[in-house]
Amino acid sequence: METQNEYQWRFEGICPVNGRSDKYQASLTTSRTVIVEDLLAYCEKHSSVPTFQEDWTHNLAAKFGGKVTLLCYHRGGVRILSECKAE
Repeated sequence: METQNEYQWRFEGICPVNGRSDKYQASLTTSRTVIVEDLLAYCEKHSSVPTFQEDWTHNLAAKFGGKVTLLCYHRGGVRILSECKAE
């Protein structure tokens, strides 16, 4: 029997195009146990570096495994939903 854990959190990052703050809603689904403090520390450490949402999604999946989903409404109300599953 396999347990699936879903971690949901919010964080802010900097848009590399306009320098504005983007507010992300994130989720990580995995069968592993993830230390929440590690997840939050990773986002805090990297949030001052301007990063595209798609790269955030890929980097989080590479770091923590599982499937990462990232949602953000960008300037002008454009909704972007990015997903990445670690291999």
